[in-house]
Amino acid sequence: MFLRELVFEEVRRDKYPGLPSRRKCTFLCNEQTVTYWGGWFGDIPASRALFEVSCTGKIHEGHQGHLDSDSMNYAEYVKNALAYWSGEDTKEPTPTEIIFEGKMEILRLVSMSKSVNTVAN
Repeated sequence: MFLRELVFEEVRRDKYPGLPSRRKCTFLCNEQTVTYWGGWFGDIPASRALFEVSCTGKIHEGHQGHLDSDSMNYAEYVKNALAYWSGEDTKEPTPTEIIFEGKMEILRLVSMSKSVNTVAN
C-alpha cells in the first residue's frame, strides 16, 4: 500500500497538481456510499460520528477500483494512478471515493454510534 500511495502522489503532483493530495486530504462520502464506506471501518471498536458537511476547496472523485491491488509493479501503479486522477471509471461495482482539501463546515450531526455499520443503517 505504501508504494501505491507514493506512486499515486507522484502522478498527482506531476500530472494533476490542482487536485487534492491523498496525503493531506479528508475522505468524504455521499449518501449513496455511506453503507459501503462504513463497512470498511466497521470492525474498529471506536465510536463513530456521521456528519453532513459543506466543503469549499479542492475535491476529487476517483474510482476505488484503481486502488484495489496492493501487489502491482511500478508501471501498473502508474497506469492505475493516471486512470484514478483522470476520473476514469473501472466499470466495476466498487464506488468512487471522494477526497477533499480545503475549508469544511459541519452542518449537522446525522448520527453517532459504536460502529459505522450502525451509523450507515
